[in-house]
Amino acid sequence: MLTTGSAGLRAEGDRLVVDTRFPLRKAVTGFGPKHGRADLLTPEEVDDLLGYVQSL
Repeated sequence: MLTTGSAGLRAEGDRLVVDTRFPLRKAVTGFGPKHGRADLLTPEEVDDLLGYVQSL
């Protein structure tokens, strides 16, 4: 999702519209229960995780 160029967008009819300005946060918080248990992190820890991932 993050490497396709469509991250943060959604289809609305025949157009792409902005769905979220922070697709990485949405990925971490939306899929955390399935992968890595990021849902157990505090808000500060989520911010730290996002900062780390963005620095890679």
